[in-house]
Amino acid sequence: MILDSKKRVFGIINLLDLILVLMIAVFIIGGMTRINKFESVAVMDLEKMDITLTAEDVSEGLISEIREGDTLVFSVKGSNFGVVKSVEKLPHMELVTLEDGRQQYTELPGMYDVKLVVTSDVKVDESGVMVSGNQVYIGQENRLKSRLYVFDTMIDSFDME
Repeated sequence: MILDSKKRVFGIINLLDLILVLMIAVFIIGGMTRINKFESVAVMDLEKMDITLTAEDVSEGLISEIREGDTLVFSVKGSNFGVVKSVEKLPHMELVTLEDGRQQYTELPGMYDVKLVVTSDVKVDESGVMVSGNQVYIGQENRLKSRLYVFDTMIDSFDME
């Protein structure tokens, strides 16, 4: 008989233990298959795209560290976002209310905005734009980092090369 009086399969392993081991094996094999499929899809049909990003209210120290050629990655997942193509420093403007009640944009001293153009390998299909398996959208905020810095950005535009 397959099960003995102590509910062991062939008298060697408990039935519940066997079920648990088989479930873990199925999850591991399924995860490996999913990762392998993801990697093969991610490599196929990649196109170069310039993505324009804006980081607001950053210090001059951060801007001085961002250089053309820096590789940026998604801060949380660590997957590649792209390579910095250009960096433009802009004055940071805030909407302030004046004494007479009018509102106007005023430059804040010591704080800046930075506009980056990043060249990324993307997959474009009917579902949108994917960078390293991450769906990205215009207006989306992303936390990006390099080996020296981390900052929050917003996607302004996509430009196919």
